Amino acid sequence: MRSRFHSFLCALIAFAAPVCAQAPAQDASASAVDAVEAALQRWQMASGTRGAERRAALDQLAKFDDARVTAALLAELERAGNDTFAVQVLDAIGQRPRPDAVPALQAALQRAGSPPPVQKAAATAIARQGNRGIDWLLELVRADGDAVRIDVRVASALGLAAVGDDRAWRGLAPLALRGSTPERQAVLRLLAPAHDVGAVTQVRLRLLLDGDPVLAATAWHQLAVEHHPRARTAFEDLVERLGSSPAPEVLVELIEGLGLGVWNDAYAPFLRFAASERPAVQAVLRRVAGGLAADASFARWLLAEAIDNRVAAERRVAFMILGKAPAETVQPLLDKVRQGLQHPTPDTLELALALGDLLAKDAHWPDDVKHLLASGDPAVRTAGFALLFDLGVGDAIEQAQHNLNAKEWELRSVAYRYLLRWRALASIPLLIARVDKEQGRLSVELNDALFAHCGVRCWTRAEWEAWWKKHRDTHALPAAATVAQQQSRTDGPTVAYYGIRLVSKRTIFLIDCSGSMLAKIGTDKKHTRLDEAKRQLRNVVEQLPEDQLFNVMSYEGTVTPVWDALHKATPADKAHVLDLLAKAAVGRGGTNIHDALELAFRDPDVDTIYLLSDGEPTVGKIVDVTELAAAVRRWNYTRQIVVHTISLGTDSKLLQQLAQDSGGQYVMQR
Repeated sequence: MRSRFHSFLCALIAFAAPVCAQAPAQDASASAVDAVEAALQRWQMASGTRGAERRAALDQLAKFDDARVTAALLAELERAGNDTFAVQVLDAIGQRPRPDAVPALQAALQRAGSPPPVQKAAATAIARQGNRGIDWLLELVRADGDAVRIDVRVASALGLAAVGDDRAWRGLAPLALRGSTPERQAVLRLLAPAHDVGAVTQVRLRLLLDGDPVLAATAWHQLAVEHHPRARTAFEDLVERLGSSPAPEVLVELIEGLGLGVWNDAYAPFLRFAASERPAVQAVLRRVAGGLAADASFARWLLAEAIDNRVAAERRVAFMILGKAPAETVQPLLDKVRQGLQHPTPDTLELALALGDLLAKDAHWPDDVKHLLASGDPAVRTAGFALLFDLGVGDAIEQAQHNLNAKEWELRSVAYRYLLRWRALASIPLLIARVDKEQGRLSVELNDALFAHCGVRCWTRAEWEAWWKKHRDTHALPAAATVAQQQSRTDGPTVAYYGIRLVSKRTIFLIDCSGSMLAKIGTDKKHTRLDEAKRQLRNVVEQLPEDQLFNVMSYEGTVTPVWDALHKATPADKAHVLDLLAKAAVGRGGTNIHDALELAFRDPDVDTIYLLSDGEPTVGKIVDVTELAAAVRRWNYTRQIVVHTISLGTDSKLLQQLAQDSGGQYVMQR
């Protein structure tokens, strides 16, 4: 029975609430009597209503220690029964000492069928009645066997924890040393708000040596919150006992504890722990990163040691924390990066992109970026144009023109888009010279750039040359507003996936196969989201021309590509994909958007990705939507991949951002 008790306690522990401060005692003067009368009258008028006025009248009534007020509250408690409003009434009763109310509170706690929130509110009100109420609840909590129902013991423990009284903490503390590991862990977590209570501290010190790593780490974290000297001295031993791969629950406790103040010997372990890809670890890291960034000593260590760390996940953590540090702290690093960009390499570029938000605050950053345009590495030049594009710097037109004939499609693509935004008459003949040399997406980008310069559309190089020969002496650039109103057009038939036209010749489709894709859609509810995604993709695959290069990747907790690289849409390969689509089913994993995109980006030939999902990321190397979007944005400074996104059932901010950042389209379908 004890195991059932604490299992239920684990489920309800989130209901624990902080202590509500008791209102000061009312002055037994004539004015106080008048105030009670006014409160009772207001309550009489509001008690039969619902909404804010009833709540306000109840709050006013709760302030008074008066027999008539207690009677009114008890009457309302009886009327409320198990309604959610009973929780508010119980809270009002607990605001003042009301001995006459204790039997009713005990009845509400022990009544069969009382919802857990009502039971917890009743127990909290009992605990607020003083030592007798606390002792009575402790008797219930300590009861063995079937003498007291599990739900009553759970509510009693939560009520004791809610009042934050030293007597309650001392009574609960020994329970953390009894029973199984899950039972002790539940009680220890319940004791988390207790500070400077000797009995609780002694329990934590004993559990610090426990063989269970979660118990030991939780006890250590709570000692760190207390700033107990043992927290620091025991850390090294604890880390040694935990081994090289602690469980996520352990990492959360350690990172949160170190987030209160990390010392020299803990710098390297912290970085190793924080590099975990588990969502819970990433979430706690985000909570503590700001505080750690303000620690000048730790930030200097990150600058000196962690930046050269060859473990990518640890570098990511270092960059994340340094990105929140004061500018004066990271200035030496920024100076180093800027100096490295004088002769840029892929390594210095990676560092610059990781610290882009900090560097962008420097007025000289655009000049530093221009050094990238002189690099012999095409990827570095591509990133340079993309960064200037984002910074709104349009004085690199001549350099963009020089890269129109680059071998690398990524460099040509960013040059087309750069020249489309910053127009010059001298670009027109250079753009015309590229007509008939591009296919797919780049052909569209080239035609859009020409339209922005000329205000007309032609479809062959001969047509363009004839037009330019006729107009070059008199032509003026069309108004930007007129150009902006025109949509891109393609010649010939088009294929669309969820309404987004397929203009690329090198495409990967990412299909969410997580469990939520089983949700029914349509008025008849006969089909699932996955059924519709498969139908839409089947229509696309059937229409692909043979010169199309494509791949399909399904993802849930893991990512499963059809092929390792893009394949031509031959009849045999299309038939293979259609067969796999027919058999596709949801998996048991979560939604791993990061790893799906990462794998798709590794294909050197892909220029367009269609990403379909019906939820937020839940697993993968990065699950935080802001960090995930930032990571994809960094990848795309050199890759220039367009990401079209389709969100099913929800309006996804992440998918919107991914499409917006890459120049793609976003579609939301209910």
